[in-house]
Amino acid sequence: MIQSIQTGLKRAQTHWQVSVIVYAVNLVFALGFALAFKNVLADEFAFRDVSKRLLEGFDFTFLSDMSYASASISSLLKMLNWLMVGYLVMSIFLSGGIIASLLREKFSFPDFFADSARYVGRFIVLGLLFAPTLLVPILVIVIFSAIGNAQSESAISEVPLVIWTAAGIGIALIKLAFFYLVFEVAKFEVVCESLKPFQAFVSAFKIVLKHFAAFFGIVLVFLAFVGAIGGVLHVLAPKGETGAGVFALALMQQALVASRVFLRVATVGALLKTYQDIRAVLAEQVPLEHIQTPTETPAIHAEEPTQQPKESPSS
Repeated sequence: MIQSIQTGLKRAQTHWQVSVIVYAVNLVFALGFALAFKNVLADEFAFRDVSKRLLEGFDFTFLSDMSYASASISSLLKMLNWLMVGYLVMSIFLSGGIIASLLREKFSFPDFFADSARYVGRFIVLGLLFAPTLLVPILVIVIFSAIGNAQSESAISEVPLVIWTAAGIGIALIKLAFFYLVFEVAKFEVVCESLKPFQAFVSAFKIVLKHFAAFFGIVLVFLAFVGAIGGVLHVLAPKGETGAGVFALALMQQALVASRVFLRVATVGALLKTYQDIRAVLAEQVPLEHIQTPTETPAIHAEEPTQQPKESPSS
């Protein structure tokens, strides 16, 4: 796992252009919503000095001020919904370019966007296959909460309900992480093995089921990195009581976003390294007589492809 993490960090560093593209996309969507929110503040709240009072600290009257701009806020929330849909589609679009670029030795902007366009259709199908799996964590929470309610009816306190609900949430998060990893590995299967979406999903399910600890450990390590950076910035953050303080907070917030983007790319690189190692082991376990010539040449090859043993010439 350590080697995979080191490889992921190295790939993110040598392919820093990927992080720049992802950060730019995040910035565009964030600015779109921020400008819309600014217009609401300027049009609806300017005469009530809401912006000034918010700079001085949290103002409880802000909630009552919100009721005076319910129509504008409703339209703002609708815009946010569409922005989230657009961001989701853009994330799926960029996934192919990210994976394919990390497999190459050098980064190329034309190749990045060409690969993004090449795999976006299959990745959308994978997303549709992944969507129903989100019901599994919800079902787990419902079942455990029902058990907790049944236990609480015959108990003196609400402790059984809390314990069963907490256990359900924990198991649901593990299930969610499992299917998230299946989705990620399925994208690797599409890019590296040229599998169709359903075949990639089934194959990824089997791989993650057997190697869940390795993949999940990598994700936890990078999440710990993000948490540590966020904690340090929180300690160093100044109070936003002045314009300079607000500007410093904005810069620190963007530093956190940039670090999250970089570590996200590194996570993909580390997961990809682990996947390549697993695939290499599986290739060695396949008997030579069962190896068939692929009907379609994979679009992207690994940096260190495994060499197949040469067959002796037939007499």
